[in-house]
Amino acid sequence: MNDRALVRYHLLTVARTPRWAPPAVLLGVFVASANAGGPPAAGALAVAAVGLVPTGAWLSRVCCTAEDSTARDCVSASTGILRNHLAVLAAGLLAGLCALGLATLAVGAICVALGAEGLGATTLFAGITTELACLLMGLAVGALVSGATGRAQAIELLAIGLGVVLVLVLPFSPAVAAIGQLDSGSGTPGMPILALLGAVVMAAAATAASSALALRR
Repeated sequence: MNDRALVRYHLLTVARTPRWAPPAVLLGVFVASANAGGPPAAGALAVAAVGLVPTGAWLSRVCCTAEDSTARDCVSASTGILRNHLAVLAAGLLAGLCALGLATLAVGAICVALGAEGLGATTLFAGITTELACLLMGLAVGALVSGATGRAQAIELLAIGLGVVLVLVLPFSPAVAAIGQLDSGSGTPGMPILALLGAVVMAAAATAASSALALRR
């Protein structure tokens, strides 16, 4: 089984279960509330970006736990533990990117319908950059917690919730930096490129740590 087929297998495994629905509904709530009160387009995109942190963490956990133990052992035996785990994380990333795209389209359509201020190419690019940074941080939280072994489900959910809160409140978090640049209140959104690079680095570190935990199972 090549890598593309392995990622497709994990995506189909998730799609066959209803576990993807709760994070989708959660993101829908954020998207629906993004334009409440008629904020500028940058503010609406910032709300959607905030919603992508818990959504990304939840989707990552869904992808990591969609297989039952027997199927996971069989696939890992035929492809290798590390390769299978990386395919699971890649499936989570692809699912998250689909969620990001749909959220951006929905927020953009609502902004156009409501005539929100500041909707343009610069704002849209800054919004997508911020959303991507937030998504990566959420995926990193989900991968780290779900990659741990010997933990009860309730503890995993609590750890993911705590991780999401920390990502959204710690001042040095790339997600916080990106959201602050996007919705600075100055009327002109900043380009959170450095924040996105920081999110990429932290997501890569989380992937490495999660993979190491998976190898220890």
